[in-house]
Amino acid sequence: SWEPPIDDGSAEVLQFHATAVPLNSLSGLEPPTSKNWQFGSEIKSAWLYGVHPATLYIIEMRAANTAGLGTAATTEGWTSIAHPPVPMQPELLSRTPSTITVKLHTVNPSYGPITAYQIVVVDETVGVYMNTSYLTNYNDASRQKLPYYIGAKFDAENFITVFTVGDGKKYDGYYNAPLKEGLDYHILLGAVSHLNKTLISYSPSDHGQHLSSVLTLDNDSHLSKHEFPTNMLQPHSDQVADHVTDEHHRSTQEPSGLVVGLSVSVGVLGCLVLIAVVVYIALRVYLQAPRRLDNQELTVNSYDNGELPPEGMSHYMTDEELPDHYSRLKQRVAVMAPSDLTIVGDIGQGSFGAVKKGIVRSSQQVHSSNHSEGAVLVQHILDSSLDSGDKASMLRCLGQHVAVGKHSHVVALMGLVEEMTAVSLVFEYYTQTLKQHLTEARAVTHYPVYAEKHRRFSTIDEQQVLSILCGVARGLQWLRCCGVSHGSVCARNVVLVDGCVPKLTGFGLLSYSNDLYVPDYRRWVARELLAHWHTKTDAANDRGHGYSHQNGGSSGDKSSRGGSGVVSSLQGDVWSFGVLMWEAVTLGATPYPELRGDDLAPKVQTGLRLPQPQYVANDLYQVMLDCWQLDPGERPEYPQLEATINQLAGEGSHLLFSTYPGFQYHLYAPHQEFRD
Repeated sequence: SWEPPIDDGSAEVLQFHATAVPLNSLSGLEPPTSKNWQFGSEIKSAWLYGVHPATLYIIEMRAANTAGLGTAATTEGWTSIAHPPVPMQPELLSRTPSTITVKLHTVNPSYGPITAYQIVVVDETVGVYMNTSYLTNYNDASRQKLPYYIGAKFDAENFITVFTVGDGKKYDGYYNAPLKEGLDYHILLGAVSHLNKTLISYSPSDHGQHLSSVLTLDNDSHLSKHEFPTNMLQPHSDQVADHVTDEHHRSTQEPSGLVVGLSVSVGVLGCLVLIAVVVYIALRVYLQAPRRLDNQELTVNSYDNGELPPEGMSHYMTDEELPDHYSRLKQRVAVMAPSDLTIVGDIGQGSFGAVKKGIVRSSQQVHSSNHSEGAVLVQHILDSSLDSGDKASMLRCLGQHVAVGKHSHVVALMGLVEEMTAVSLVFEYYTQTLKQHLTEARAVTHYPVYAEKHRRFSTIDEQQVLSILCGVARGLQWLRCCGVSHGSVCARNVVLVDGCVPKLTGFGLLSYSNDLYVPDYRRWVARELLAHWHTKTDAANDRGHGYSHQNGGSSGDKSSRGGSGVVSSLQGDVWSFGVLMWEAVTLGATPYPELRGDDLAPKVQTGLRLPQPQYVANDLYQVMLDCWQLDPGERPEYPQLEATINQLAGEGSHLLFSTYPGFQYHLYAPHQEFRD
């Protein structure tokens, strides 16, 4: 900005001429050149566009009239830095149970000096979006129950090309804590640029860090997993030739040793054959007897029509009265051989057993063409860990998944694997959640250059958001047709296939948590059901799983109580869908972030509702309000919701992600979405 010259009675000022001459630049772009601008006499302030970032300029301003240019007024100043280029994803070199070794790549100082680098560790087990404003050291992150932290920081001039995450050392005050075995870690590199402000860019989180696993022995001779590029697994032909030549040479020089070795091998082989025959006969005898798992343990009460009784009644039935409902369900599910399933890691804990990540060997019976790399989610259920009531609840949930079958907008049960004392239920597994997709689309936060250029605060299109909501409505309608209530409809329980096709998860046997992150779904729960949800005191006794729950199927408006005592209803899911709509249009904001979970019930029950975003039209917000009707019977059906959202999407003016003066995102507070 500038002030016009003092009026001395000479000719009137016609223009202002500005010149910017570069004195020094810390930008890695092409060398800056001088720039000139002209402004009308009425202009007193302006942005000087076209200058380089991180560059020191001397600015000259002159007034011009019919007599020419006046005396220059000068000032010096640095231009602002911009976000550094996005770093390359760290390359995985090796892995042990407590460390991951990666190769790092430097970042060009295109928009300002790169002054430091950060190593960020993200636990992807639960799939929580990383909010960079909450990034902190390991100890603070642990206290706040954040699934990500800064593990190291080092100056750019002391760049570390090969870095071991989890080595237990400190780097610039950041503790590089040993990693916990069994968790799904991603390692990110942050490039820090500091001059007149501090800006940081982080590498993308990509599942390519998990490819091509081999087993090796670590320094302590314990079996551990290391990962290398696939081509490193194949020996060179000349190495093979040298090995064969050496073996041939030794065999011709030491014939007596060879004879002794062959003799010992024949003896050992004979013993192994004898043992194998004995084991085979024993297994034949054992397997011909009725299997306890099939015929006795995994059974519950049923009525004459084969349906399960209401929740709670199974506790009053004797074992003699329990028909083999499990066998009937098994006839409708693909039974996989144990050799078809490989467990590769732990994910969390469900109400009936451990939840693990697995890999399925492709076969016509279980192959799913649209789930990547054969990855599956496995609910591992030990027979000995369930009493008769638990078995009733588990089989009720299994019956739901069998009834739901395969649907384009619901995560499907693919099959089961039977063992002597356990059953593994195999589901489709996708890692990208709608919550991640929405929060990562916040352009002003993550892609400011894009936001400024396109004047948009979202990198995803309004039509895509509304299309995803229509897909979720179709999935919920299918569950309703199957008599299944979801119970925890929210963006975290919607996964995306190919970034655009939504699938419902988080219900029945797909509900789980882990020791660190237990979801708190009360912000999405219907008004009439909030009072039935566990308080923290009650939940502490709920088998140690917090709010991780299994929903009993229900019909009509009747509520049902699932495996961990959480109440749900079909009409309650409609309320939750309205909250999901608000969550989607606010790009992943937390409902009622100003309230603690324990304070929600009285506020919502006395009329508190989520606010209308400024960029959401009345017609679209009214759809949400309809979902939040006090009378559950007055809430809309899913086909009606889908039709209305489709119509509004076609009109194209009810949701606009364009920036406007004073725009701010609705708050995303991840710590409020999990239990303390």
